[in-house]
Amino acid sequence: MFISSGDCKTVSKEIEAVLSDLDYRVDRKKLTDNMVAYTYVMPVTVEIHSR
Repeated sequence: MFISSGDCKTVSKEIEAVLSDLDYRVDRKKLTDNMVAYTYVMPVTVEIHSR
């Protein structure tokens, strides 16, 4: 689940959609009962140039 915050809600929603489509996999063989879930912050800068 991705949550973005920014001045433009349309751009924030698009960033969420792009990040949600990233292909990442969990190796189930490496999972243990002692693992803890973490939250990561990934700063993203978007530049919009006029046409």
